Amino acid sequence: MGAVVLAIVSGAWNSALGTGRWWVGLLLVAAGSFAATVASATRLRLQRDAERLELLVALGDATTGATVDETAARLGDLLVPAVADVCSIDLTGDDPWAPHAAAAAPPLDHHAARRLAEHPALATASREVPTLVERAEDGAPELRSCLGVPLRARGHRVGSLWLGVGPSGRRFGPADLRFAEVLADRVALALENAGLNAELEDAERRFRAIVDGMLDGVTVRAADGRLVYANDAAIDLLRVDSRDDLRGKAPGEMMAMFEAYDEDGRRVLLDELPGARAWNAEHDPEPMIVRNVVRSTGEQRWLLSKAIAIRGDDGVPQYVVNFTEDVTAVKRAELAQRVLAEAGRVLVSSLDYTQTLQQVAMLAVPELADWCGVDMPGRGRSIEPVAIGHVDPQKIQVARELRERYPVGLDDPDGLAAVMRGDIPHWSVEETPDEALAAYAVDERHLELMRAVGFNSIMVVPVVGRGGILGTLTFVAAHGRRFDDDDLELAIELGRRAGIAVENARLFAERADIAHTLQIALVPDPVPLAPGWDVAALYRPAGETTEAGGDFYDMVRTDDGWLVVMGDVAGKGARAASLTALARYTLRTAAMLTGDPAAALAALNLGLMRRDDVAYCTAALVALQDGDGDSARARVLSAGHPLPVLVRDGGAVELGRSGPLLGALERADWPTEEVVLGPGDRLVLYTDGVTDARGEEDRFGDARLLALLSSVDGAPPAELVRRIDGALRGFEAGPQRDDTALLAVGRLEAGELALAGGPEAVSLARAAVRARLESDGAPPPERLGDVLLMTSELVTNAIRHGGAVGPDDRIRIRVLRQDARVRIEVRDDGPGFSSPPAADAVPAEGGIGLELVDRLANAWGTDRRGRATLVWFEVEPDRPAPRVH
Repeated sequence: MGAVVLAIVSGAWNSALGTGRWWVGLLLVAAGSFAATVASATRLRLQRDAERLELLVALGDATTGATVDETAARLGDLLVPAVADVCSIDLTGDDPWAPHAAAAAPPLDHHAARRLAEHPALATASREVPTLVERAEDGAPELRSCLGVPLRARGHRVGSLWLGVGPSGRRFGPADLRFAEVLADRVALALENAGLNAELEDAERRFRAIVDGMLDGVTVRAADGRLVYANDAAIDLLRVDSRDDLRGKAPGEMMAMFEAYDEDGRRVLLDELPGARAWNAEHDPEPMIVRNVVRSTGEQRWLLSKAIAIRGDDGVPQYVVNFTEDVTAVKRAELAQRVLAEAGRVLVSSLDYTQTLQQVAMLAVPELADWCGVDMPGRGRSIEPVAIGHVDPQKIQVARELRERYPVGLDDPDGLAAVMRGDIPHWSVEETPDEALAAYAVDERHLELMRAVGFNSIMVVPVVGRGGILGTLTFVAAHGRRFDDDDLELAIELGRRAGIAVENARLFAERADIAHTLQIALVPDPVPLAPGWDVAALYRPAGETTEAGGDFYDMVRTDDGWLVVMGDVAGKGARAASLTALARYTLRTAAMLTGDPAAALAALNLGLMRRDDVAYCTAALVALQDGDGDSARARVLSAGHPLPVLVRDGGAVELGRSGPLLGALERADWPTEEVVLGPGDRLVLYTDGVTDARGEEDRFGDARLLALLSSVDGAPPAELVRRIDGALRGFEAGPQRDDTALLAVGRLEAGELALAGGPEAVSLARAAVRARLESDGAPPPERLGDVLLMTSELVTNAIRHGGAVGPDDRIRIRVLRQDARVRIEVRDDGPGFSSPPAADAVPAEGGIGLELVDRLANAWGTDRRGRATLVWFEVEPDRPAPRVH
């Protein structure tokens, strides 16, 4: 502008004013001045735009590593004096940021910033919409103009930005308001980022404070296998020195540092762990308890492993967080409680201590040891292995071979033998390297077996009973793990409990053997072989474990026949057993000495009366005496006992009259009744356990018994006993309440002998025939052998072909003498032959037995007698066998 003025006045001093030259010069100067003015304005605008752009860039960098307070202060310093003389940034209380920040250029101060924010024109409008106040002196005398814009982030208002100019002489216009809006967006973004960074840093601090302080190990791995994070507990659990060591190891390398087993002792692979399964599973895998053994130290831990996957929007896992909790203390306590509880159950489950100890050995694996052995002193100075358990069942046989082929002696200086002798309280070895095994091995096979079984850490503890050391328990860890003090304490307690169980089992076995021996002595003897009589018996004491009760029966040989006894003592248990013994042997002795049943009853009555305690007994006695021919006489007495029953011709009647109870009266008489018995007659003696048997509604009773016996027409004694027993079992409701004894005696033909079926019948028949022949004058020795051999063959034939295979079946034998001729008859219930076989044609049904009879006997044949088959042979001592080849 000054150049144009000079160009105008220059025409005055050079006399060119108004001339064409003057006008040309003036126009050139004016055009140049205008161009310079435009260029200057453009340059200023571009410079201002560049400064504003740099300001926006600087605003973006203001949040780097800064808090919200620091960011707001930095923003104020950038805006003043670059765009304003005073600046105020106010934030709402909805966000956890600084409530206010201000900046001012001299001579203004921060109070001017507060007055700016409180300007009447800006106080309300600028909070929602941009506001420009071109003349601000009324509200703030030191300011010429001001503006305010809201700060918005993520769609909502977070505060306000106020700018003002004063002493600098600038004045805001609409363009400045528009720039302030852009500036507000950057300021809001910078403040929001600072706030988010602050929140993130605070969250990280809290996360680290929480996770680093956790006792559980926490690791985070990315999808590419990188370790993103590991807390201090994880470093300790994974047994590495630092996070750098952990970052440098892939999951497979970490797994190789340990041996892992599940709760059942099965080896666990890397792919089976929750941290590996989380990458491929749709849901977070179930937690898993792992028995972890550190290879380098042999330390054993129980770890609870859990994992969760952090997934992207597509559901694909981006990170997996592993949580590892050391539950060793809990598992050890649980293991100890479970092992001891199960041991308690096992130790009382059987009274066979070898079986019990085998269960204890199996109980210890795999949780306490990989294999366990139980040893006890053997014969001489040997040590005998009585039980072996191994985590691998196939290796039990290897362990047995090891102990059997290479036994341990009680005189060995240390180890198992020293513990068993009591020289040391226990013996343990932390680690057994292969060099030690090789040095200990006797030969190559010994070393091979030890390697196959596996030896690393060993514990030997005593099995202690009340009387001292009974044996030892050996625990072996076959792999890298080592036993510690907790394991040893549990093993010692297990050995103590096993010792008590073994001792109790031994004491019980000894007492049970004594009780069994005493009870067997009280069980009635099998009925004897009584010529002319067929005898069958039933003895069923009440109680599952009782072998002898208060009921008894007997059949005693007297000078003129037999005395049949049936009795019942009062009481139960040991006292009843002692009375049973007294009653049986008093009656037996008195009968053998006197032959008088009344005298026998009197002797027992006197014995019971002389006892210090009250003792009662009932008894029924029948004295049997052979009469003329096939008949016999029977005298019946009853001392308070159920009366014997006579079964004859399809009827059943009671015999005799009941007298006083034994042990009740010092002097007593017992009435006698006599009856003649013929072939086919049967006597049944029984105790009240028969008639007092309880059914659903009532007792079995006398009437049912008599009706049953009447219905069994012509049945032999064995069949009678079987029918009564079956009827009682079908009638009884619930367990048997009382002892039951039953004796049936049937009259045979004179001289006939009844044998129970089965293999023993052969030897009994030979003995009976020999006794009879020797008492009457035996045939020559060579023929006696033939008689006994043929007797054996006929009895065998009766067993095989006549069906006399059981104790309830009967084989009847009769020995007849006529001058020097001996006749043996064997009768059974088999079908027999349709007709007697020819002398030279032995039937196939007879087999080799009848062929021998045919060759050795002077005569032989068969006969049917009612339902029975009779086979006989005859021998004449003076005549040799006609068909001996």
